[in-house]
Amino acid sequence: MKTMRICASFCALALAIAGCGDDDDTTLVPDGGAADASTDATTMVDAGAPAEHLAQTDLYSNFAARTINPALIEYIPAHALWSDGALKRRWMSLPAGAKIDTSDMNHWRFPIGTRFYKEFAAPGGNGIYETRLIEVTGVDEFRMVSFVWNAAQTDAMATPDGALNVNGSQHDAPSSADCRTCHRGEPGRILGFSAMQLSSPGMGGSSLLSTLTAQNKLSNAPASSAGYPVPGNATESAAIGYLHANCGHCHNPDTPVYNQTQMVLRYDITATTVATTNVYTTAVGQALMSASYTSNPAHAAETRITPGNHMLSAIWVRMNARGNNDQMPPQPFTELPDDAATGGGLAKVAAWIDSLTP
Repeated sequence: MKTMRICASFCALALAIAGCGDDDDTTLVPDGGAADASTDATTMVDAGAPAEHLAQTDLYSNFAARTINPALIEYIPAHALWSDGALKRRWMSLPAGAKIDTSDMNHWRFPIGTRFYKEFAAPGGNGIYETRLIEVTGVDEFRMVSFVWNAAQTDAMATPDGALNVNGSQHDAPSSADCRTCHRGEPGRILGFSAMQLSSPGMGGSSLLSTLTAQNKLSNAPASSAGYPVPGNATESAAIGYLHANCGHCHNPDTPVYNQTQMVLRYDITATTVATTNVYTTAVGQALMSASYTSNPAHAAETRITPGNHMLSAIWVRMNARGNNDQMPPQPFTELPDDAATGGGLAKVAAWIDSLTP
């Protein structure tokens, strides 16, 4: 079955799993559309002429040998975004002597010249599909492009229009427009590199947040040496973190989606208990707002999250639906359920819902 365009699917998932708002994806207003001006204050353009070949960027110190530039920072978000089964690696390149603007610890801003790379590879280790680049090219200007690898794995070309079925796989590389749609809900446009996402112990045993602090790469140091991990036990933090990573960049007050739902799935680091997180206060026990969805008797008893019963929770029900108008992400983005191929997102959300006291 055909899989989705991965980047665009994140936004579709975030918009729709709420079980509220419209049942189509018309609220994802393209740049230049009729969205409220506050939802897209930055200039989402591909500024300048991007490198045509990945080898022309600073990702590799030796492209032929696939040697990653040692000056880059490799990172792993505490709560991963859905990769549709692909293996992912991530790096960021910070200009020499520059600092990340962390004056708003919830929403980091990055200096001009900062680059983020994300590699998508075949699960069996049979080559790389694509490597995505987000580069800060000016004040509130960003270049977003996918470099698609050839079958021989000898070159990766910039492909701003995206590509379907890369090298005979079911992997789709998103277009630059797809990426802009997905990233528009975060003011700094970077989704997985944040105070919360970098607060867990990383590859070196300590959190990358503490490492960046020690290296004086942040304009403002964290208030606590413990950082900002999602509160709660393992079950609670896994589900809240998953919803933040995969849904929060659309379900927040900075997007058109909020005008329809008033539901916030983006985690705010000031929430130090589960009960004060946005997902808890705006989803648990909250009624649905979509008349077209609730008109179906099968959904009449659902709330956004029904404590103790994931089967009556619209967030889980719509994540699990396929092949009909309830499906989230909506058709035609995907034919695959959000289960093992996504690192168990359904299971994480279900486990937390079922642990809640009715």
